[in-house]
Amino acid sequence: MQASKTLANIKVRLETIKYGGWENLEVAINIKSPKDLYLTYPTAEVILNYRADSVREKIASKSLKAFLGAGRTVGKFTGNIVNKENLVGATTKVTLISLDDFLAIATWESSVNQNIGVAQILAAGFGDSIRSIAYEQVGITLGIEERQAWLIDRLEVKELFWEFTTAIKNSREAAGKDISFFHYSTPIDRINRRLFGKTAKQIKEELGNPVSLTRDSFGRKALRRISAVQESAAVRISRGENPCDAVENCIKSFFYDIIDFRI
Repeated sequence: MQASKTLANIKVRLETIKYGGWENLEVAINIKSPKDLYLTYPTAEVILNYRADSVREKIASKSLKAFLGAGRTVGKFTGNIVNKENLVGATTKVTLISLDDFLAIATWESSVNQNIGVAQILAAGFGDSIRSIAYEQVGITLGIEERQAWLIDRLEVKELFWEFTTAIKNSREAAGKDISFFHYSTPIDRINRRLFGKTAKQIKEELGNPVSLTRDSFGRKALRRISAVQESAAVRISRGENPCDAVENCIKSFFYDIIDFRI
């Protein structure tokens, strides 16, 4: 990768967008090169769950520099906001980070710092991108409202997944028992079989993905059901219930019928 340049006084249009559960993310568009996107520092900090005014410290991190490799740096951009020039009292300059540099930091957070929250965001974004490209190529229109709604559901599933597996881990540790992949995979597979009538292996094969099950291919209704079961089961497990029994009892209490995981 080549080094990023530090530029000053580029002219940008600053817009506020919604992404998943975030309502007011600030993105800047270079008016001379409209495909160049930037995030404001506060927006980057919100997404990465950094404290305020800490992006500069992260950029200077030796760990980040080592991760990026020789000759690659994260650039700092100062943007002149052209669509606020005539607003009285409006800030007309803003400090920006390019989208590519932001993604580099997010990848570093996920892989080096083991930041689970950031890993979830990256995975959900990848799922959204693949879904949008695939739909476009087969002639299916995916509206912005649908994409936002799906992202919210997908991120919630990821967050509740960690609550669910953490509850399993804590229950095993409290009982003084070992933890293995089996103790996570069995109740997770129970969710798949009871909600969708298929094992994880069968879903993988149907998706043409023999390595790992990706819920980025699941529909909104399926995602919402998974979230509800994971959240309720985590509470039951924390109270001492067996994980598989907790899943079974949750699904029975919700009166869920079997549906296609794609809907």
